[in-house]
Amino acid sequence: MSLDAVIGAIRRYEPGRYENVFHRAHDVILRTVNISARNKITVVSLSKDADVQQKLPQLFDIINYIKGDILRITQANESIKVMVDTKNQEKVVNLFPKKKVCSIERGLVEIDMTLDPRMQETQGILSVITTELAINGVNIVEAITCPPELLWFVKEEDLLKTYNILYGLCQIKTKSAG
Repeated sequence: MSLDAVIGAIRRYEPGRYENVFHRAHDVILRTVNISARNKITVVSLSKDADVQQKLPQLFDIINYIKGDILRITQANESIKVMVDTKNQEKVVNLFPKKKVCSIERGLVEIDMTLDPRMQETQGILSVITTELAINGVNIVEAITCPPELLWFVKEEDLLKTYNILYGLCQIKTKSAG
C-alpha cells in the first residue's frame, strides 16, 4: 500500500461514526439472552440440482426432533449444506447419490446465541462478533442467522475458546481504576 493510499484512508476516517456503530452493536450483544453449544455436528455439502432438491424433504423424515436431533439446511447458488448430528450423518449421505455429495466435514460444534430481537435492526452485530473471533484465531466454518438467533459452527477444538469469546462479548466490561 502506498503512502498516498494510507493518507487518503486517514482523511476519510470518521472516528465518531464508526465507534457509534460498534457501540450500538455491542449494546445489543450485551442483551444476549442465551448461549448454548452442541458438539458432534457434521456438515454435508451437496451439489445444488433438481435431484438433490427433490430428496431434501425426505431429510425431515429421518431426523428425530423428539429426541432433540438437529437439522439445519442452507442453500446458495451452487451448493446446499446440511448440518446434522454426526450420528445421523450416514442417513443423510445415503439419501443422496454419492456424486452429489461434495464434501463432509465432521468434528464441528454449533454455538447458538439468542440475542435481543433488536439485532435485526442494528448494524454491525455480525461484524463485532466475527472480528472478535478472527483476532482470537477462531475460524468460523459456517454461520447461520435466524433472528433472534445466530448459529456459529466451529471445529470442536475451538469450542472452549469460541464460547469464552462470545460469553465475554456478552458481559459488561468495567474499567479498572488506576
